[in-house]
Amino acid sequence: MRHVTDPLPSGVSDLPPAGWSGRERLVLVVLLLILGGLVGLRAATRRADSARTPLDLDVLVIHAAGLRADAATTEALANDLDFDPSDMLLWINAFSQGTDAERSARALLEGDLVRDLGVGSSPLSLQRRLSDRGWHTVLVDDRGATGSRLRDGFDTAVTVQTAEDAAGALAAHWPTGSQPPAFAFVQLGFGEEPLHSDTTEAYVLQERYRLRLRRIRDVVRAVARAARSERPQLVVLMGATGLELGEHPDATEVPYDELVRVPLLLGLRNADGLPTGTYPALVQSADLAPTLLDLLDLRPRAERDADGRERVGRSLEPHIHGWRTGPVHEHLVLFGVEHVAVRSADWKLVAPIDPPLAPRRGGARLYSLQEDPGERNDLLSGGEPGPVSEALFAILTDRFGAAQAAR
Repeated sequence: MRHVTDPLPSGVSDLPPAGWSGRERLVLVVLLLILGGLVGLRAATRRADSARTPLDLDVLVIHAAGLRADAATTEALANDLDFDPSDMLLWINAFSQGTDAERSARALLEGDLVRDLGVGSSPLSLQRRLSDRGWHTVLVDDRGATGSRLRDGFDTAVTVQTAEDAAGALAAHWPTGSQPPAFAFVQLGFGEEPLHSDTTEAYVLQERYRLRLRRIRDVVRAVARAARSERPQLVVLMGATGLELGEHPDATEVPYDELVRVPLLLGLRNADGLPTGTYPALVQSADLAPTLLDLLDLRPRAERDADGRERVGRSLEPHIHGWRTGPVHEHLVLFGVEHVAVRSADWKLVAPIDPPLAPRRGGARLYSLQEDPGERNDLLSGGEPGPVSEALFAILTDRFGAAQAAR
């Protein structure tokens, strides 16, 4: 016999009741309140770009000629800046933009290659941007050329007779108390005094460099102390150039690594918010301007996204905070007095130039940095250009126009 199920009474269903129960509504409201509180807390305590540094930092940049990458240990340089070494960021593959301290200074402030040193600062320069946003900007320079060309970009510009006078000049113009935040750029060229004016003997140059390095570090220490205050500060030390110590006695102005590889250290005083550690990526002078502006949240996203295209400088902030990994640059473009160079992690091409900056194929040199870190074996000597050199020449072409034919 077939079993027949009794029909359900009208209006009755075996599905669960529709809608939220009172308890479920209460839990949902509590979760939404917690989420809203977290969003409000984040908005109140962190910037839109997720950086954690204060936005009213005083900024001190010390740009010192003659500091080679092997100048001193990180601990020693950090102590010169009155830092605990564990509080520092160190870039171990940093390069000044050229063998001339002014060229690297201008690239640092502009965030770009500066082809004509005779022009003044641009509206996008670091000092102009900070001045427009309320920073009191100070330039202290121990060589008049830089100061005279950049004076219009700083609120205060002081040229001193010797590098040893820089600390006193900075102290006299460094704001104190409740005054607006300050930005000081201290250019220490040390008179552009070469070590090899009368000799290329390596042992003599090494001893002279030991004495020069002691002088450089004494001045850096005094400048760092002159800017000491209770306000939060971001302090940067970057070499403006290295020095030739007999590695290439017949080519003392060519941008070999000894002349352009320099230390780069950053750190905070009386503040926190920057990670610490050592970074291996290739970086250059022109990276400092966008980095400092981003740490102070002074660039729009569209400008940050254009880094490395219209201007060669790239902000290091995404790498510092770990938002981006991998290389900062695949290639750097560097200047000598009569040469330009393209450097990657593995290769360097050095090309002579015709005025003003037209690269010339004749006399170009190619080095494999993995096999020949001392840059002594020119792979183009007696040989034909290959795909590596052609690719590097294409980068020079992109920056300066077509390379001149060999002659």
